[in-house]
Order: sequence, then structure tokens, then C-alpha cells
Amino acid sequence: MTNNKERILQMVKEGIIDVEEGLKLLEALTEEKVEIKKTQQDKKMLRVKVDSADGDVVRVNVPISLIKAGANLANQIKIDGQPLDTKGVDIDLIMKAIEEGMTGEIVDVQSADGDVIKVFVD
Repeated sequence: MTNNKERILQMVKEGIIDVEEGLKLLEALTEEKVEIKKTQQDKKMLRVKVDSADGDVVRVNVPISLIKAGANLANQIKIDGQPLDTKGVDIDLIMKAIEEGMTGEIVDVQSADGDVIKVFVD
């Protein structure tokens, strides 16, 4: 920041800008900068792996931030034409685990039909 101050003072000295403009620029440099930093939660991904008994393979990777923004993507995943919740996957429970910061494998379901569903947060 000192470099910027020196440049502004030099521009005033050389007459490139007047004193008033120089003061405005110096004030702008000292104003608190607001930075938006990504949190660890923003970088996390929800990963859903489905292997159906019929041989269907589904892999879905969704940023947690997208899910928290209200995207109802989990309900779009179907196995044999049926939503995940009918296969024993509780979407509300998954959302609660995500909100509480849980990581790793949070769901592991093996149905009687031979379908395997795993949900991870990493």
C-alpha cells in the first residue's frame, strides 16, 4: 500500500492530479477492504454413488453451497424410476448432517433388490 501512496503523491507533485483528487485517492486506500473468503463449507461436495441391481451406475457431485442455496437436486435422482427416499435414503437427514458439518460417508444403503446407495460429504 505504501507504493500506491507514493505514486499518488508523485502524481500530485508532477501536476497529473490536483491535491483534492490526491486526497480522495489516499482516503480510498485507507478505507477498509471487504473481502469475501470461501469457507471450508463452500469447498465441500456432496457425492452420491448409486449402483443398481439392473447395472445402472449413477455418480452425482454437487457443491454443498448449491444445495444450501435451495437446489432440490437429491430428489431428482431416481433408481428404477423411484426417488431416493423410497429406497431408504432420508434427504432431510442428509441435509441436517450437512448443516452440522458432518463429513465422510453419511449414507450407506443396500436394498433387498441389490441396489447400493452411498452418500459422502468431502
